[in-house]
Amino acid sequence: MAYDRDLVVRCIKRHYELLVKAAYFDSAEIRYPPDEGWSDEQLAVDIMRAFGRSEEVIDLLRHLPYIKQLDGDSKDEIYFETQHLSYLRDTWPFKSLTVEKCQGKQLFDKLLMPSPEDWPAGFIALTQDIYATWWIIDTAKGILHAVGTGYIEPPKDEPWLLGSVPHDIQQYFDEIYNVIEGLTMVPCPKGKNSWNRTIQPYTWEIGSVCFVLLRFDDALLMFAN
Repeated sequence: MAYDRDLVVRCIKRHYELLVKAAYFDSAEIRYPPDEGWSDEQLAVDIMRAFGRSEEVIDLLRHLPYIKQLDGDSKDEIYFETQHLSYLRDTWPFKSLTVEKCQGKQLFDKLLMPSPEDWPAGFIALTQDIYATWWIIDTAKGILHAVGTGYIEPPKDEPWLLGSVPHDIQQYFDEIYNVIEGLTMVPCPKGKNSWNRTIQPYTWEIGSVCFVLLRFDDALLMFAN
């Protein structure tokens, strides 16, 4: 399948906006790029080039929305045990990185890839964490690799794909949209007994609350229109 930058951007944007609809976080926490994309001053372009990322990858990063950390905490999830990655300079880990610090290093050394392999220039991770499902976009082939969902042997000539399951990008995010909207996977806002926001498999207690929030939001939209 041919790579389509705008398709990736639409899928990520829709995913974040679904989490807003579920009252998981506020719409103000989504940082949308300007029409022309994030500038070199805003986006860690020089660091991505130091890590050997392709211009196609950098172009994708310029046009993605990112999540603002209003709580000063990077532990909020956008999928089960999975945190998003921002490539803006004022976010972790880029606010403490320089090109010099990245010389001779791999993306894995800065927790930007799940393994210390020599990842091809057209690959970029959109999520991370120790137990995460890493969403890795291959801009050369136009597919998403979900890495971390189990032990899967990589192709002989592609050792970096250990544990990777390839997906059609649109289909993958359609499935995630359906499991969250259908409350098979439930976004749980931060409360009195939780340190950060998480996305958990359905239980009746948390599912019933989120169901009400989703339907109430729909009702408000219908009333407004």
